[in-house]
Amino acid sequence: MKELQQNQAVSCLIIVVTILCFVAYPRVITKKNATLHAPVPTVTMSPSPSPSPSPIVFPTFIPEPGYKLVSRALPPGILGIEKLYMPYDSITRLGSAQLELQEYAYTDDKGFRRVGRRYMIALGTYYADYIGQLFIITFSDGTIIECIIGDVKADIHTDKTHRYSGSDNIVEFIIDLDVLNKRIALDGDIAPLLTESAVICIQEVIYEQK
Repeated sequence: MKELQQNQAVSCLIIVVTILCFVAYPRVITKKNATLHAPVPTVTMSPSPSPSPSPIVFPTFIPEPGYKLVSRALPPGILGIEKLYMPYDSITRLGSAQLELQEYAYTDDKGFRRVGRRYMIALGTYYADYIGQLFIITFSDGTIIECIIGDVKADIHTDKTHRYSGSDNIVEFIIDLDVLNKRIALDGDIAPLLTESAVICIQEVIYEQK
């Protein structure tokens, strides 16, 4: 009889302890269950990416023997898509190198002034040191043009580094207004006649002295 009473007492004690565990630690058990039974996130499988296209390789200008190309830094954040112009007959100062160079120039069928195959342009003083200086300019669509400095932009008309003017103009072309398309002349931007792409490289053509 005494043994039966002891067994009943032990059973009651176990029941009490179990109840106390659930009451005293509800957050621990809840947190554990939440962790164990959390929904598995859905994983969306993306199709395998297509192979990356091969990079576009632009043609490279090869200088004549005895000359080398030296790249000049472009202004950060400026694309040079805008291509302004200046009329060649606005150059009037007698005895100037600008006016003298015009004597060797001609107007092509689009109105560009050129010396041989080279376009006459104006650049800021960061790039241009003298009249007659030679440059190669490459655009993002692969267009490459040979250029000759026919005028130099005044520092007061360019940014503090003297590389561009206005908001986006790096290269300014010297043109003949009598031949230039009238709509283009009114618009002030000759990009449609050449390329509407960004300038990606400016290289000076330098004679290598032996």
